[in-house]
Amino acid sequence: MERKCPDCGAPKIPETFNRSSRRDGWQTYCKRCHLRRTNEARRRWNTAHPDEYKRRRRHRRLPSLHGLTAEQYEQMLAIQGGVCGMCGCRPEESRYGVLAIDHDNDCCPGPVSCGSCTRGLLCSNCNGGIALLRHDPSLMFKAADWVMRRGAEAAGLTVEAKRA
Repeated sequence: MERKCPDCGAPKIPETFNRSSRRDGWQTYCKRCHLRRTNEARRRWNTAHPDEYKRRRRHRRLPSLHGLTAEQYEQMLAIQGGVCGMCGCRPEESRYGVLAIDHDNDCCPGPVSCGSCTRGLLCSNCNGGIALLRHDPSLMFKAADWVMRRGAEAAGLTVEAKRA
């Protein structure tokens, strides 16, 4: 027995419809139309509620990636004054509009962390800078010395005069 989807109007076999608790056991719309309608409704809601959408998107993967709850993330953000822990930029100024969770890569190498090695929240530039310097403090000190020395030489100053 074929069913007709009221959205696309095509006659289809019942298996192309999702199961339902309705009397006949099938949803009104076929799977393809149901998915499209759901995605359209989700897009409309996301557009109408951009702040809530951003907050939900940011918090969705926290538990699986970092072992943190949304409340713990918000608490970390509040402790840091709502800004990047290194440069002080606001989340909106960061590349993705949120601050990244920085963690100790000696404890948990890669993008996923256990949650106990979290150091704080950084903007994408600061987090990327640390990654490019391979999370090595000695390289970071060398980079800072390099910038100080080259900037002083370009200005015709000594490094000691620039630091003062």
